Amino acid sequence: MVSTGGISFPGCVPPPLRHKSFSPPSAFGFARFSNGISFKSTVVVCDWAEKKGSRAVIVNGKVDGLGKSECEIDLDATLGNGHAGNSGKNAGVLSTVGNSTNIKWHECSIGNVERQSLLNQKGCVIWITGLSGSGKSSVACALTKSLYKMGKLAYILDGDNVRHGLNRDLGFKAEDRAENIRRVGEVAKLFADAGVICIASLISPYRRDRDACRAILPDGYFIEVFMDVPLEICEARDTKGLYKLARAGKIKGFTGIDDPYEVPLNCECLVKPRGVRNGGGIILNPEFNNGIEGWKVFGGGEIKQGSLKQDNHINSFIVAHKRAHPRDSLYQLVHLQHGKLYSFSAWVRLSEGSAPVAVLFRNSKDGQILHGGETIAKQGCWSLLKGGIVSDFTGHAEVFFESENTSAEIWIDNVSLQPFTKEQWRSHQDSSINEVRKSKVRLQITQADNSKLAGAKVFLNQKKPNFPFGAGMNHHILSSKEYQDWFASRFSYATFTNELKWYSTEIEPGKENYTIPDAMLEFANQHGISVRGHNIFWDNPKFQPQWVKSLSPADLKIAADKRINSVVKRYSGKFIHWDVMNENVHFRYFEDKLGENASAEYFNTAHKLDSKTLLFVNEYNTMEHASETTATPANVRKKLFQILSYPGNENIPAGIGLQGNFGPDPPNLPYMRSALDYLGSTGYPIWITEVFYYKTPNQAQYYEEVLREGYAHPAVKGIITFAGPLSANFTTLPLVDLNFKNTPAGDVVDKLLAEWKSPSLEITADGEGFVEALLFHGDYNVTVQHPGTKSATSVSIRVSEDAAYQTFNVQLSDN
Repeated sequence: MVSTGGISFPGCVPPPLRHKSFSPPSAFGFARFSNGISFKSTVVVCDWAEKKGSRAVIVNGKVDGLGKSECEIDLDATLGNGHAGNSGKNAGVLSTVGNSTNIKWHECSIGNVERQSLLNQKGCVIWITGLSGSGKSSVACALTKSLYKMGKLAYILDGDNVRHGLNRDLGFKAEDRAENIRRVGEVAKLFADAGVICIASLISPYRRDRDACRAILPDGYFIEVFMDVPLEICEARDTKGLYKLARAGKIKGFTGIDDPYEVPLNCECLVKPRGVRNGGGIILNPEFNNGIEGWKVFGGGEIKQGSLKQDNHINSFIVAHKRAHPRDSLYQLVHLQHGKLYSFSAWVRLSEGSAPVAVLFRNSKDGQILHGGETIAKQGCWSLLKGGIVSDFTGHAEVFFESENTSAEIWIDNVSLQPFTKEQWRSHQDSSINEVRKSKVRLQITQADNSKLAGAKVFLNQKKPNFPFGAGMNHHILSSKEYQDWFASRFSYATFTNELKWYSTEIEPGKENYTIPDAMLEFANQHGISVRGHNIFWDNPKFQPQWVKSLSPADLKIAADKRINSVVKRYSGKFIHWDVMNENVHFRYFEDKLGENASAEYFNTAHKLDSKTLLFVNEYNTMEHASETTATPANVRKKLFQILSYPGNENIPAGIGLQGNFGPDPPNLPYMRSALDYLGSTGYPIWITEVFYYKTPNQAQYYEEVLREGYAHPAVKGIITFAGPLSANFTTLPLVDLNFKNTPAGDVVDKLLAEWKSPSLEITADGEGFVEALLFHGDYNVTVQHPGTKSATSVSIRVSEDAAYQTFNVQLSDN
């Protein structure tokens, strides 16, 4: 996605509106297209270009009298062959889609490729979004005219036009707007499948609705154009007079006035790269202002300096070309120090196509390769590659790049490699914890007559933390009083490790047995412990009930439907989350058997049966290992949006589960942070759901580092550790030994539980009766003692995460 957001920890931040007082002209520019368009989930941000006192939104090319645009994006690309129309369909299986039952997808011998050949073009959807008056329709018309002159067939789905017919039954309530966008997205998909370049021009204010439209199309078929035009400019134009009516209160729910517009957040691809981070750190010539100084050819091929005119100046970068092998690129020799953390960032772009580009570090002495992360680079715009390493040696290393797309040039700009000591990294974690896990609280102490009470003694005692930190629980807890006491004294959140899984509750077909999870849930309820539902299904073929593995697709569908109805109905409203289809990015057992929509359909069913419970995707290696190529942050995000784009799933409360199976090597905290940044920018809550550390001599130390990194990140809303008593077979990471004495890892947990809770405080009110304190979020007991009479009043308050500054009034009652 393209955004104008600034890039800084914890992730991409929406841009500030540029407050200017000018009116744009009526003419708008257009994009150039050749025989096709390709981008993976791309957004084009159209910025303002100034010329002779006037401004215009331009998408590449020229506007009469205005000259070159600062929205430099080359859309001359080629889509990979695919069948947009049957994406996610299984032609041989009767399906239920939304409220439609017993339907199947019918194929024809004339398909997407044949239609593209007939039209000599490749269909796609160009989705233009922005405030009313931002120029969406003008750009759409100019673009269509340009394509027509090139002999390309395009059709505009204008927001107003579709409400004359297709969507005339819809109003402007949130649910109607969502349905409006869904319908247009489905029609646009059909146009794209027909080989037509479909230009959808709608306000489409909500991020989730736009993402849902993107998700129903194959990769590369959706280009999102964000008209980044300040509200005051749109309101000054007010071509329809709607802003005036909205300001007068005659139109309710008008976007930009009393209803929000959600700008794109996922800064994946920019028209122009953002500035270099941290001055480039230890990288020489990071902005390539001195040609290719400091950089050399890695492998084969050649390198050269490239340049583009942007913002009335020349932007320089480096180009790796004439590549024959994935690692034919460029490198710089840097000096690394053992134990230091290195945060990496660079802006990357391809000369053609779309493909992953990775950064790697090679030890110059022994050739060892460390993976630093990857991103999806595209033609025509810049993507942020963010990650890093923890160096396990002192010496020189070559920082280089890799891409399987050897036909494309790799463009690199604004490279940064910033070293941190462990102390510096820890300091940043602590600062983040103070910012995201605490709020400043001000208490006003008054007497019964509302007069201010100076000198009152105020005692603050935290009863319960707000942040969910829990542990895996297994059946051994039912027969061990020591296990019960140990767990209940520490944790208020739990996940049953195996007891709820299908292979545990239905060992033989038709013989369900929930005795154990029922008893475990009863124990949890008695002790105020909230439980995650783990899991309904597991997409790994190895972990199905033995009898399920031999079922035909039709019989599997019957058995799976029975399973989800049984388990979700039984525990509806009793769990805080459901892991609906575990590990469905790594594996696809149900998709292979039941069709591409299997996960989405079971999310739909689970939501219907338990509408208020959050439904999670849950994956491993996404933040643990920079070398992961399957369940990458981008692919986890893609899977979530595919599920939520399924008809009926638009409003499902969803979350992202990252298991956190680390080790045995030291944790790559810079990469972990970059993964959390990326997924956190979706706006969906992230839980670290099964964190543990494989056995290693420094297991407890590394375990603590991972827990701190997760807790410090604002996108992480809860942590469950899959660790516990050795007597309960937690052999990988026991927290207590057979005598329930703490292991080193157990000491870590107890230390952090104490550290992440406010200590008991005694504070004297000032002359105005005020008390201030920086407190962890959670529930508190406040006792106020009169300085003279020593009479006391106690109240309960909740310090929430909703505000950084919170005020409470405590009135001392008469005794």
